[in-house]
Amino acid sequence: RNIPEGAPKKHDNKPLFWPYLATCHYSNETKEWHTVNSFDYGPREFNPPNSPELWPIEQHWSIVMRTLRKTPEMAQTIKQFRSKWT
Repeated sequence: RNIPEGAPKKHDNKPLFWPYLATCHYSNETKEWHTVNSFDYGPREFNPPNSPELWPIEQHWSIVMRTLRKTPEMAQTIKQFRSKWT
């Protein structure tokens, strides 16, 4: 995801989890797990409403899915996937 303006950006090469606004992503148990396992996470106040049209990756995935659905068979190997995608 794009990190919103003003959000913390430096995370010392630790994984950064940027959740949607699902309540379970911000539960005390989840936040504690992130702390214990050295994961930084995007705070709720920097997370805009869940609007797929605002997230560029969602537009990318819709193009990927539309392209792959045009093929009659599911790729079974990475090589097959690449040949369908390119």
